[in-house]
Amino acid sequence: MGVWMRMVPHAMRHAFFEENSYLWVQYNIKSDARFDCALRWRDVWATACHCLWYWRNKEKHDTHYIRPTNVVHHIVQRVKDYYSSREVQHVVTQVHSTVNYIGWKPPDVGWTKLNTDGACKDMRIAGCGGLLRDNHGEWIGGLKYVWRMGFRQVELNVDSVAVVQVIREGRTHNAMGYSLVKKIQRIMSLASEVKISHSYRETNKCADALTNIGCSSVGNTVFYEDCPDQIRHLIVDDAMGITTPRLIPM
Repeated sequence: MGVWMRMVPHAMRHAFFEENSYLWVQYNIKSDARFDCALRWRDVWATACHCLWYWRNKEKHDTHYIRPTNVVHHIVQRVKDYYSSREVQHVVTQVHSTVNYIGWKPPDVGWTKLNTDGACKDMRIAGCGGLLRDNHGEWIGGLKYVWRMGFRQVELNVDSVAVVQVIREGRTHNAMGYSLVKKIQRIMSLASEVKISHSYRETNKCADALTNIGCSSVGNTVFYEDCPDQIRHLIVDDAMGITTPRLIPM
C-alpha cells in the first residue's frame, strides 16, 4: 500500500483504491494519465506490479534478499530503461532493407557442395546432418566419406556465421571445441581446395531436414547412400532453383 500511496496520481486515487480486481486492472491498463508528466501511468503501473510481485517472491524464497532502498526510484528507472530500449529498437528498424530471393545455388562444374546443419532441441536432444550435391543439384551422398569418395574441390556451406569464423580462424575458447576444429581443419587439408562460406537458412533446408531426422533417430550416425524420401521434395526444389524471399539489411 505504501508504494501505491507514493506513486498513484492524486486524481486517480479514489478509483484506484476502490475498484475490484478486474476493474482495477482494466482501469490502469486503459488509463491515459501521466506519472511525473513524462511517463505513462499504465507503464509505471505495470512495471510496479511486476517489481512488487518479484520482490515478494524473492523475499519468500531467499532469506538474504533485500528490496531496493528507494523502490519508487527503482520502478521509475525501469520504465525509463524500457522507453530507451524502445527508441533503440526503433532506430535499428529504420535500417534500410531490401527483399532478396534466397535459394540453394549449385557449385561450379567439377566442384561438390556440402551443406551441413546442427540443432539442439528440448530435453537435450541434439542432431546434425549434411549432404553432398553436384552442379546439377543431384544427391551424391551423405557425410560418409567426403574425401574417400574422391571429391577434392568442395564448397562447404554453413548457416552459422560464428561457425564459419571459428573454422576459418582455427580458434575457439572452448576446450572440447578446439579439438573438433583442429580435426575439421585436418580433414580440409586433404582436399585440393575447400571454400567455406556462410549461407542463409533458406538455402540450407535439406541439411536442416536431415538434422531434424537425426534428432528424432535412435542410435548412432546414419549414412544415406540414396536420398531419403522425407527430403526428396526439398532436393527437387533446390535443383529447380526455387527461392524464398528474405529481408536483408542494406
